[in-house]
Amino acid sequence: MHTADYNEAILVDTWSLDQTYDGFFPKGAREKTVYFTPENPHPPFLKANHRHLFKKSSHRYPWQFWMEIIAYRIGLIMDVSVPPAYVAVSDKEGGNDGPVCGALIEWFYGTHETYVDGGRFMSVWIPDFDSHKGAQHNLQTILESNLFKNTVQYWAKVLVFDTIIGNVDRHQDNWGGIFSKAKQDDISNRTEIKGRMSPAFDNGTALSYEILEPNFKKFADPAYTLRYLTNPNKAKHHMRWSLEEPDDVNFFQFMGRFLKQFPDERGCIEQILGFTRDELEDRLFGLTRIETPEFYRLTPQRLEFTIDMIMKRKELMEKAIAIH
Repeated sequence: MHTADYNEAILVDTWSLDQTYDGFFPKGAREKTVYFTPENPHPPFLKANHRHLFKKSSHRYPWQFWMEIIAYRIGLIMDVSVPPAYVAVSDKEGGNDGPVCGALIEWFYGTHETYVDGGRFMSVWIPDFDSHKGAQHNLQTILESNLFKNTVQYWAKVLVFDTIIGNVDRHQDNWGGIFSKAKQDDISNRTEIKGRMSPAFDNGTALSYEILEPNFKKFADPAYTLRYLTNPNKAKHHMRWSLEEPDDVNFFQFMGRFLKQFPDERGCIEQILGFTRDELEDRLFGLTRIETPEFYRLTPQRLEFTIDMIMKRKELMEKAIAIH
């Protein structure tokens, strides 16, 4: 069994809190706690003595944490780097309200590495960059920076992934660079700085999590579904195409333009779009069998709806880049 297919809830109450922020991670809209795995963690495939983020759902959508776990499994299918994410539960954090569930997400850089979020880069590249709203966050400025090797292919994969899961939250602080210092070169006596792009993290604002189950029936209407999936005001990347152009294109129009500008990425994009519904079902259906309090349960109906939306986005993506 691949570790991604681990279909049990992981108890974190015996783990140590990361005291850097008194255990609580200060970034983002949803509540997060940071834990260190023990020396001999359970399940054993978890990294020992490694930071993990215990990320809860929005109070309005208690099932939202599942989207992080589903996104991780989809990333494996699509060959897109996404931090490992598992179902976790804490009795302590729930207090008198009972156990609380969330996504347990592996920290994606090590103690000897430094992470710099995209907002800091954007502030250098665009001197008057609005770091609060991120309205100037745009693809062309990012690609012109030549931050690392294979930057274009990185964004080809991440943007296709975000299109397929309907992620509207890849803002300037939801990507970045990871840097490490190599040993000093004995000849030049200078320290070489090495780096790589972050995995596609923070995927909870995706996968149609906001649709309530009584409203699933509305999507039996193909016209309603198409409007939902292609609305340029909502179904779009959290970055504009360029500084000069208005922010009015949906996911699929954006990716059509991407491939027109970078035709050499067609093979990469077609490859990561090669997944099937059967692959999704094989990897995801075990999640509905994980025992959690009813309040947090991922129902078969929601998972079926989620897969339906993924496959419809895939079809629209293939049309946008003319895959026949």
